[in-house]
Amino acid sequence: MKSKTVKLYFTLTALYTAGTAMIGSIYTNYLRAAGLNEFEVNMVNMAFFITITICEIPTGLFADIFGRKRSFVISCFLMAISMFVYALSHTMIWFMIAESLGGIAVTFSSGAFDAWMIDSLAYEKNTTDIHRIFSVRQKVSLCVTMLSVVIGGYIADISMSYTWAIGGIPYLICGVFASITMKEHYFQKRKFSFLEGLTQMGVTAKKSVTEIHRNAPFRFIILVGIIQTFAVITPNMEWQKVFGEYLEHNRNFGFFIFISYLAVFVGGHYSEWLIRKTGNPKVAIIIGQMIIGTFIMLTVSTKMFPLVVVYFLIHEAGRGLYRPLKEAFMQKNIPSEQRATLASFESVTGHIGGMVGLLMTGVVATTIGVSFAWVISGGILVIATLLVAKNGHKKV
Repeated sequence: MKSKTVKLYFTLTALYTAGTAMIGSIYTNYLRAAGLNEFEVNMVNMAFFITITICEIPTGLFADIFGRKRSFVISCFLMAISMFVYALSHTMIWFMIAESLGGIAVTFSSGAFDAWMIDSLAYEKNTTDIHRIFSVRQKVSLCVTMLSVVIGGYIADISMSYTWAIGGIPYLICGVFASITMKEHYFQKRKFSFLEGLTQMGVTAKKSVTEIHRNAPFRFIILVGIIQTFAVITPNMEWQKVFGEYLEHNRNFGFFIFISYLAVFVGGHYSEWLIRKTGNPKVAIIIGQMIIGTFIMLTVSTKMFPLVVVYFLIHEAGRGLYRPLKEAFMQKNIPSEQRATLASFESVTGHIGGMVGLLMTGVVATTIGVSFAWVISGGILVIATLLVAKNGHKKV
């Protein structure tokens, strides 16, 4: 992978990842410290998911019509603003405003960034295996994340607001660097009036709907994505609650997340091995889903702290397996001209699952208990994955 495009892809990934990773160890505790209960914490995150649901498809179309570089740069600067607003916020409404800004930012990046890399490589006639690139990208992202969460934890022991403010800086750097270095030689620039642009977006959207209807492998990815996002919302939002009795300082949460992402790193590393072993990316994805769901349930099945940690880390390794498998399988099964739009569609459907998961987790965790919410989430992930496993066929 000596391509300059791939190297730039990894560099921008590192910068984009560093910002959000800063707050990984203190996110929900920051909201609880402002006086929010478990349901209100989830409703703040709901603002993020609602925004994505509304904006994902239009911004994906924007990227396909007006350029993936422009879309990614916009994402970087909006994300920086979101982090800075969070640093200054102390009420639920302002937290939700910050989440909404972050949601818009994410939609400008999701699909567009990967589509830029893939179509740039196609233009260069570079035949590097896409799955390998996604696997390495995940490793780069995880390395940056592990470093950033530890740094963020130490900063949070001084002030959690400082963690958000400092986390916005890498996004500013990423936006400037991307605007200078990203090239779109493959992209045919056209002059659109606003009305012509909307018309072209409609044409692209219609083609994308047709592709979804005929493309069974893509439908399979959509279904497993909805199921997983629904299920992992619970550990995402409640892990600090589960481990809070064992971890005292913010820096300890940072080190725990470091170890968790190390497990994700290991899972991602073995995704290539799993592909070779199964010979079928769909089967490999299903295996990853089963690991995640099973060990979400097992995490809350015991009070023995060493076992709780081991089970949680295995669930994280399953998540590490899943993402590069899903990204490679999806990208191989969607056409170039709708690549960003279809990737955005996959993302938004997953986030719909996340919204349902937030409602379920918020209600169950508040009324019955956190552990019960984990069992429900993991159980649904396992059962629903088995039910949709027969959908879709391998296409390479």
